[in-house]
Amino acid sequence: MSLVPFVLLTLLIVLREYSFATERREWTSERRELLNRIQRPEWLPVASEGFEMPEPEPDEFNMIGTISEAVDE
Repeated sequence: MSLVPFVLLTLLIVLREYSFATERREWTSERRELLNRIQRPEWLPVASEGFEMPEPEPDEFNMIGTISEAVDE
């Protein structure tokens, strides 16, 4: 009986566990950063480049009660 299937199965299990551990570390790191942003905003690093406010997008709620033309495409 060959050991190849058992070796391949073992490698697949190890790779799956490694992938799970990597995802878990990334999730933990992201969660820690989000919690720090919420709880300690004064500790956040300040961006070196200037921040520009984006242009406001048109608000669809201002159109309540108005009749618009139907667009045929």
